[in-house]
Amino acid sequence: VSGLPSCFILTLKILSSSSAVFFDAGGSYDPNKVDKLIFEWKQISGKTVYLEPNPSSPRVAFNAGPGEYKFEITLTDGYGTLIKDIKIVHVLEESNDLPVLETRVLAK
Repeated sequence: VSGLPSCFILTLKILSSSSAVFFDAGGSYDPNKVDKLIFEWKQISGKTVYLEPNPSSPRVAFNAGPGEYKFEITLTDGYGTLIKDIKIVHVLEESNDLPVLETRVLAK
């Protein structure tokens, strides 16, 4: 009987108006130590993005503009036992301070 695979996901760098977002499930393992693990990332909501290098990689990245992005990762072991996790990423609008205008009036 297979033990449940464990899935640890480390996420997120500081986000701005255009950010690279990284998901890392590379620390996942199967307690049996002999089962091959299969990773599958699936975007559930948000503006469609392309996961690099591919959705079957334990580590993926995508470029994101402002908005909310929701992903599900499924980790399956050699017995077909699976575990899922959902990650939500909020990318905020980049702050935009008003420019400073300095005008001089000179008289001679």
